[in-house]
Amino acid sequence: MKNISDLKQIIQQYDIAFDQTTLPESLLGYYEQDDTTSYILLSDDIRFQHNSPRVKCVLAEEIGHYFTCIGNNVPYGSNGYHRSLMIEKQENKALKWAIDYLIDTDLLLDFLRHNTLAKISDIADFFQVTEDFIVRKLELMKRKDCFWQLRDEIYLYLMDLPTITIVDIWDPDFYEYLDSY
Repeated sequence: MKNISDLKQIIQQYDIAFDQTTLPESLLGYYEQDDTTSYILLSDDIRFQHNSPRVKCVLAEEIGHYFTCIGNNVPYGSNGYHRSLMIEKQENKALKWAIDYLIDTDLLLDFLRHNTLAKISDIADFFQVTEDFIVRKLELMKRKDCFWQLRDEIYLYLMDLPTITIVDIWDPDFYEYLDSY
């Protein structure tokens, strides 16, 4: 399982400049790259606590920009709408990288194999991330498949997010439930 120390190691390994500072109220983190240096800034509003889920998720998302963006992909001369779309696309790529880095799919499935009554909050506690990150991870998994095998005929069913549903695919009640859709 990844922790803040792993994220700090990435920052050092890739020589990313890092600081904590005052950012505009709507920003918890900020990434920028110029010709020679990549920078990550975290807002003073979130204290750098060891393994704080919020800090961990924000820092991972900003590191995600390093791995998913090449320079500044947002053209300065572009109109507001086009610029907004480009920024949103970059944010989604960085967020996906962060989610996949912090929440390994196999480890998540293994956790659910042994904790079939787990709630989103239980999974978030296990991975030491925010509940929002867990929901987004499950949504990313749902894009690939709605059913994820946990063992034999027991599956994670992702159509009812944010509710986690563990089903026995041979249970007649489950087929009645599917028919109700």
